[in-house]
Amino acid sequence: CHTPLGAWGTVEGETLHLRACVATPDGGQSWRVEVTGGIHNPHAVGEEAARQLTAAGAVVEGTAAVANALK
Repeated sequence: CHTPLGAWGTVEGETLHLRACVATPDGGQSWRVEVTGGIHNPHAVGEEAARQLTAAGAVVEGTAAVANALK
């Protein structure tokens, strides 16, 4: 996969805050999202971040890898 992506998660009490970003390989476009959810279901938070990124247009090489990386 050549898709730059990153995620940063923090926990506050029972809440998980996730910031995620994806960019095209040349850096020409990037997408960022912030998702919040319960700490007991981090997979759902990652899946929601991936869903929002793809809905925003982050359909780049390795989109499945983006979803898996954010889980």
